Amino acid sequence: MSKHGLFIGLCGLDVVFYEKNKFPVEDTKMKCEVVKSAIGGPAANAAITFSLLGGKSTIISYIGNSNVGKLIKSMLSDMDIKVIDMCDDEDVKCISSIYVNTVNATRTIFSGRNEIHSLKSFIIVEETIKNADFILYDGHFSSLDDVIVNSVKKHNKEWVIDVGGYKDSFEKLLDYNPILVASAVFQNNGLNGITMMKNHNYNRAVITNGKNPIEYQDGDIHGWIDIIDVDALDTLGAGDIYHGAFCYYYFIKALNFVKAIECASHFASKSTERFGVIDGIKHSISTFGK
Repeated sequence: MSKHGLFIGLCGLDVVFYEKNKFPVEDTKMKCEVVKSAIGGPAANAAITFSLLGGKSTIISYIGNSNVGKLIKSMLSDMDIKVIDMCDDEDVKCISSIYVNTVNATRTIFSGRNEIHSLKSFIIVEETIKNADFILYDGHFSSLDDVIVNSVKKHNKEWVIDVGGYKDSFEKLLDYNPILVASAVFQNNGLNGITMMKNHNYNRAVITNGKNPIEYQDGDIHGWIDIIDVDALDTLGAGDIYHGAFCYYYFIKALNFVKAIECASHFASKSTERFGVIDGIKHSISTFGK
């Protein structure tokens, strides 16, 4: 039986515009060569990656019951991903418009998310964590932090924290022995995801930095992993794909920590050779494999 991964965090609808020209100046119009719409958000993309690789995914998010929210939940269900929506609001703005420069493989993101007023009981969060084999949390829902970390500790679960920029709310998360997967911008008082270990209770960390080598710490072992060369077209969601692939290689394939980092890096890099997260994942599966 495939292991059950629980992914907690952002999930929305991305409308992505692909164009070779620079980002348009204000008060002009541009007709883009390719436009795609797809599920987006760090936790959602990681869950999709894990699922397409062969894992069993559940996502906990704030989606809501607007027409867009209903579409998002339907699309996830079609991918055999279970959705636990913590929001009963009718109009949560879970939409992002994204411009991708296909020459530079860069992206500019506009996202909207209004205040959430109607929340479901947090009891379901603990119950779902109890039944999961592992948890990935993208750190975006501070209202859930306490129930997540307490449930992880109570049920002795392995978990991954996926973080970008530093937030004060992360302090409590780092004391519950997560695997920290951070970007290079994750810094506080001159400390990064690895040097921060001395102040917290975790001993496994990964720092990604675009095309630059990945830095890792595994207990007393410190090292770097080079990024493979690819003809990148679209880096949007590559980090999220990396997180989902890491979970697959580490928790399902049972590779050691360093090898799981390396395989996830190669898998995510290959995904950038296609437009769109799902097409990128499928391309990686066909070229790099599972």
